[in-house]
Amino acid sequence: MRAALLWILLLGTAAVGGARAASAPWKDGERLKYEIYWGVVIAAEAESRVVREGGYWKAGLELKTVGMVEAFFPMKSSFKGVFGVQTLRARRFEAERQENKNRRSQLILMNPEAKSAAYTDRVSGETVRFALPDEDTQTLLSLLYAARTVPWARGVERTWDVCDRDRLKRVKARCVGEETRFAGKGVKSPKLLVLEAEETANAAGREPNRPLRAKIWVNPQGMVPEAVDLQFIYGTFNLRRVPQRS
Repeated sequence: MRAALLWILLLGTAAVGGARAASAPWKDGERLKYEIYWGVVIAAEAESRVVREGGYWKAGLELKTVGMVEAFFPMKSSFKGVFGVQTLRARRFEAERQENKNRRSQLILMNPEAKSAAYTDRVSGETVRFALPDEDTQTLLSLLYAARTVPWARGVERTWDVCDRDRLKRVKARCVGEETRFAGKGVKSPKLLVLEAEETANAAGREPNRPLRAKIWVNPQGMVPEAVDLQFIYGTFNLRRVPQRS
């Protein structure tokens, strides 16, 4: 379940490889909040944020279980990342995860120009160095923003490689059309772009054991994901953005 909660945020922003961003669709200091449902139960809450410092974006993501799920499977995760303003190339990724009494602390340092990276387990102290398939390989956090720079329209398809610990995964996404959904009572909703994404074989040709699949609804205004339905081994997670109060 932990992996699915993390990948719903990853797949929920679709995919891009080789991205370049002349101007970002998000604002400096942007915050987005989401509720993650498992059936009718709110299983978790998530909040992302991003600020610009010089030639880099610094992003953060907080994820925690709530309610009944918190009582039986408490989990709290914090992610931090750094990526370039112009190239969106990932430079640094940190993850702190607390599950019951188990703690995980991880660091990935990336040198995209040299196509190399180093993963460190900060609990055990072990470091693993590995090669990147290309200079635009993403991390969990940098991908959340790189995907929003894609000019999505019906038929547009993208793939990308992403570092997950010392492993590489690949996700493919395709825009399949538009829908009008998820508007509150009396609220006029814009047409949302509909994306379908799935985990596929990675750069080494390795097939995922249990591939995850997602359907994503994206608001063209700011390319913000409004909703995600993620299918995984235990059922379906539904992610819904919490509107900001005016």
